[in-house]
Order: sequence, then C-alpha cells, then structure tokens
Amino acid sequence: MKKILIVILILVVAGAAAIFLNQKGEEKVQDQRVEIVVQAKEALANGNYDEAYRLGEELTQNHAEFGYGYFIVGMIDLSRGDYPQGDRQIEKAIQLGLDRSDLGTAYYNLAISANRQYKPELAVRYLRQCLEIDPADDMAQKTLDSILALQQKQ
Repeated sequence: MKKILIVILILVVAGAAAIFLNQKGEEKVQDQRVEIVVQAKEALANGNYDEAYRLGEELTQNHAEFGYGYFIVGMIDLSRGDYPQGDRQIEKAIQLGLDRSDLGTAYYNLAISANRQYKPELAVRYLRQCLEIDPADDMAQKTLDSILALQQKQ
C-alpha cells in the first residue's frame, strides 16, 4: 500500500509536468488537468482516497483522452483489492499514454495484480515490460526472480 501511495504521488508530480500540449487553446484544458491532478495529489497525501478517486473519475469523464485519470483510479482500485477493475483502468491509461516512468509503474502494478489473481505467467510478462522500461528497477527484478523461482519449483 505504501508503494502504491508513493507511486501515485510520484505519478501526480510527473504527470503534471508531462501533460500533453500540442495545440493552441489547449492551455486552458492543460490548466484544468493540472489543477485536478494537484488536488488528487493533495487528497492522497492526506489519506483521502475517496476524494482522490472522485477526482480521478472527474478526469476520466471530462478528459477521457487523458490517461492519468484512469491511472489514478486504477491504482486506487488495486489498492482496494478490486484487481479486475484496476487492471482495466490501468490498461486504458497505458493505451492513452503515460510518461516513461509512469508506464513502468503501471506495468509493475499490473504484474502485482496478476500475481495476486494467480496468473503468474501474466505477471512475468508485465514485469519484463516494466524492466524493459527501467532495467534498474530492483523491486521489479526481485519480484520477477521470486515468481520465476516459484514456477521452477512447481
């Protein structure tokens, strides 16, 4: 749970800095997105997951093309144990686009979710994707090694 909270906080800071801005007139939309992401960050920092979730849903409803709303909601779903829903939200976020560090985090959390759902082959695939993005991710490497060792014993 701590890793998820830390990851979400990192996501929010990185996401706010990496918001897509390619056309004129998008500045107002960007400002709205950044404001909502900052509010979600504050809610998470204060342990108010319901408020952070509401803000993530607001992003998904008002800015459906913006992956970070789905990512926030998906991470909270996973932390609450709703793995199938969290997986769907994070997969949607990946499809819409996340920055590189958040993409690695998304794959790592999909791997943990898959492993908790007794899908070790899927967990291995996600962990390998995570490590392709960040080969120095020690936690992902240790998790991958652990799952592979268990598979060899069976």
